[in-house]
Amino acid sequence: MKKETLKKLFMILCLIGVLVSIYLVYNHYAIGDSACDISADVSCSYVNSSIYSELFNVPVAVFGALWFVFMYLFFVKNADSHLLEIWSVLGVLFVIYMIVAEFLLGAICPFCTVVHVIVLMLFYLLFYLLL
Repeated sequence: MKKETLKKLFMILCLIGVLVSIYLVYNHYAIGDSACDISADVSCSYVNSSIYSELFNVPVAVFGALWFVFMYLFFVKNADSHLLEIWSVLGVLFVIYMIVAEFLLGAICPFCTVVHVIVLMLFYLLFYLLL
């Protein structure tokens, strides 16, 4: 693929990540079932209301949304490549933490998984584009 196409894909993935993260913030505070509550083991509500769903009393999805916003801004503003690399690695490390949390809970959040996949795709795309 052409680098210009990959850059557009990168920006679109950032925007999708923000939107999914915003939905997860909404779901964190919503009363009732989520659109992705399929079973006890596949439930956004269960994962998004667990002890792992907040950091410093802030829903982790807020940090996810901010991560995507800053990744988009850093990318569009042609920030230093080291800043982009560090930001991307921090995102991957947080995804690993969240996957471990889901494993410990014995449940998976489909929308969280979408966010995880997008972060990993952005990580790959970033390093591909920087080469």
